[in-house]
Amino acid sequence: MLDSAGSAKSQNIRWRDVIKRLGEQSSIWVDAVEFAEVIKALESEGIIAAIGERDRRMIRKVEGG
Repeated sequence: MLDSAGSAKSQNIRWRDVIKRLGEQSSIWVDAVEFAEVIKALESEGIIAAIGERDRRMIRKVEGG
């Protein structure tokens, strides 16, 4: 999703947009708490970085991740 979010220069995507897009593509409910746990796991692996707080949270792909 981050790869298709825009140009290579802008690899940030809003947290709520990711949940919305996943919900549109999924046949099951996307739980916000479970989604947050997945994001934390991806952060600990160094694949992404979650920045900001609350409504302004963004997800950024880490270079080389």
